[in-house]
Amino acid sequence: HLWTLSESKLLRENKKDKNLKLFLPNESVSKAPKKGQFMQNSDLAKTLKLIAQHGKDGFYKGVVADAIVKELSKRNHVLSKKDLETHFSTFVEPINYEFLDHKLWEIPPNGSGIIALMALGLIKNLDKSGAIKLADLEHNSAEYLHLIIECLKISFKESEEYVSDYDHYKAKTGVDHNNVVDTILGDEYLSGRANEFKKDEVIENNKLVIPNPMFKSDTVYFTASDSEGNACSFINSLYEGFGSGIIVPDYGFILQNRGGNFSLNPKAKNSLEGGKRPYHTIIPGMITKPSTQSGYEELYASYGIMGGYNQPQAHIQVYLNMLHFGMDPQEALDAPRISLFAHPEMKHTDKGYGADGPASNDVTCIGIEPGIDIAVVEKLRKLGHSVEVISGDDRKLFGRGQIIRKESGPDSKHLVYAAGSDLRGDGASVPLV
Repeated sequence: HLWTLSESKLLRENKKDKNLKLFLPNESVSKAPKKGQFMQNSDLAKTLKLIAQHGKDGFYKGVVADAIVKELSKRNHVLSKKDLETHFSTFVEPINYEFLDHKLWEIPPNGSGIIALMALGLIKNLDKSGAIKLADLEHNSAEYLHLIIECLKISFKESEEYVSDYDHYKAKTGVDHNNVVDTILGDEYLSGRANEFKKDEVIENNKLVIPNPMFKSDTVYFTASDSEGNACSFINSLYEGFGSGIIVPDYGFILQNRGGNFSLNPKAKNSLEGGKRPYHTIIPGMITKPSTQSGYEELYASYGIMGGYNQPQAHIQVYLNMLHFGMDPQEALDAPRISLFAHPEMKHTDKGYGADGPASNDVTCIGIEPGIDIAVVEKLRKLGHSVEVISGDDRKLFGRGQIIRKESGPDSKHLVYAAGSDLRGDGASVPLV
């Protein structure tokens, strides 16, 4: 279904030649693969062999880089060989927040994982202050979902200010924002933002407090674990279905479109500039707990959920499903979810300071999955939420995830894992012994 949705993009961006046939093999190079059809991409195999032989230079230099620049030059694009040669990856320190005696770990800005951490922090501070009592809230009740929704709205609005390329900003202005993360995940700051929450009232996006000026989603996820208790949480993305849709001839891959999360407002922290990384929605996650033996943190779970702005939203729902409601990994993924998105008819109210996330315009829509009681839906509407029940293939909104969890039990001699894979996609949890 998702591949079929991208047929028109692929046809628009590419000629009907052998390169397009790799991705649209049916009905004279115009239709996506069908169930059970054999697919082979020898051009991509050639590219992967070059990377295996030459490392990153096999992609950012040499014949692959030449092919990328040649194809984009035909389209009046300004990307140069120098742009590719000077690209570098950053190795970052993950950030975390502790809640329910476990820590959720995310990558820092320019990634959006801090949205999930901040939402957890708001919930924790509301519970600590007595404004809500989490222990009394039933799973996917109107009261519970209202809490999740409002905390996510505050966090997404904050992201307009602090999800950007801090290193680029420091190089440009001399101002280091890396300490901002500690501030906004501190209880003093979170308790102040939590004051905006009302149990019986919806926060209007245009009245959300502007963040303190001093602080001035075609994705694949997998997780793997080993016999020593280590795990890898990994995600990558072209952004949107098939990214830009532009095929690199003879090399079997399509160019990404992550720059779509830049803002064209020059006053925005996330404004489009050369040498700068955009607001990023892809966030692999991990959960740890204190070790009773070593005193260090030990693995509880490695997990991630694909799906653009849905990712931090699903992270906190699955986190709470396992740690608060006691679900196993598969149950935590199977449970019906909600997902916030910007109202499509209110784009004219977007001030252009962040990406086009759920709180970017004046009205946030709440997507609700079937399985959540219709009485809950009506109660959310009475509170003032704009709610839409989303079914069938449109449930792509809620993403697709995988989890590996390290199990604790009576058998202390053996390492035991539990795993789950989302029913909304075609992944699987596979044990290799």
